[in-house]
Amino acid sequence: MKKALNLELPHKILIASDLGPASKALMKYAEIIKPILKPQIILLYAQHFEVPPYFTEGQISFFAKELKEAHKTARQHIARWAKDFLVDIAKIQLREEPPVEAALLGARENQADLIMLGSHGRNWVGRIWLGSVAENVLRRSSLPVLIVPPHADLHPVKKILSPVGFGETGKNALNHAALWAKAAKAKLVILHARETSGPKLPCPWNAKELPVQCEIDEIALEGNPAEEILKFAESENPDMIVMGSDVKKTTLGSVFSSITERVLHACHWPILIIPKPQGDPR
Repeated sequence: MKKALNLELPHKILIASDLGPASKALMKYAEIIKPILKPQIILLYAQHFEVPPYFTEGQISFFAKELKEAHKTARQHIARWAKDFLVDIAKIQLREEPPVEAALLGARENQADLIMLGSHGRNWVGRIWLGSVAENVLRRSSLPVLIVPPHADLHPVKKILSPVGFGETGKNALNHAALWAKAAKAKLVILHARETSGPKLPCPWNAKELPVQCEIDEIALEGNPAEEILKFAESENPDMIVMGSDVKKTTLGSVFSSITERVLHACHWPILIIPKPQGDPR
């Protein structure tokens, strides 16, 4: 079995925020995980203005000057806003790009190894193609992405739930979950849900193969995987969920596996999505 690549805790986090209501939970959770990771934190805000095609050169020049002044005001406002949450921000960055591109390019240029985003709590029902910034960043990111729902009940990380499949993506996610559990001194609950009944499938790997040792409970459930994961999470109330992401390319764009998608949309706990291991051709 392949060894998971880049298997280490994040040391540089990019928080992409729109400063809206969802950002309060995002910043609160950044403060919660800061003692665990001791990371460098970069706060990114994207503002993008399309210049109308009918603007004259003089209007464009005036617009550019006004925009430059607005950037100064925005930076001061963001700095004051961040202090309200007591998060030690190493760098504040404003980018003149659409939010998804700003988050992805900002993470790459700042050499971040984790992106944090807030969600707006939209329901998943009936939505196959998802349009939010968070979900589009997830589809395109090669980095882990931590999504914090706006109404999450946030607590110090004492219990981590890792729903996993038996493939390489699941193994990679579980390894990351174990690292977080070890660093946070948290209990790690490993959950495998499957749709079919019948003979139990043997797990192709076990807890002894994890890169670190932590307190572990292993639980297997039968039924619709997404429904069982969500039902189990409701009963266990974890402080964080860690899942793998199987993003597949189609002629219509990139899509998650249906299990990850459904859990993500119905989830009201912080959820860390770990991308498919680099070099995995699937």
